[in-house]
Amino acid sequence: MYLTVILLPLINFLIVILFGRFLGNKGSQILILINMFWTFVLSYFIFYEVNLKGSLCFLKLFSWFNIGLFSLNWGFLFDSLTATMLIVVNTVSFLVHLYSIEYMRYDPFLS
Repeated sequence: MYLTVILLPLINFLIVILFGRFLGNKGSQILILINMFWTFVLSYFIFYEVNLKGSLCFLKLFSWFNIGLFSLNWGFLFDSLTATMLIVVNTVSFLVHLYSIEYMRYDPFLS
């Protein structure tokens, strides 16, 4: 769930860039809106788990390098600030996507 919130917008970007012509305008809009909605919902679940339940989450992806007793890891830390910013960023992003799709509905140059 934690990595999905981070990777889903990236997957959106790659799918629309690579396959946008095949999907068309409507297909791209529907795909992006559904995925942004799930990112929006998952960020609220993360907020609930981290801020309200008080459980921090550290996802260690891999160890970058180890020198003796010093170990440097690559990962993600989801603390209260991260969870709060996920709420803000994903809510605004979802609403901007929703607004822009509706705003551009009657644009004559999009067909």
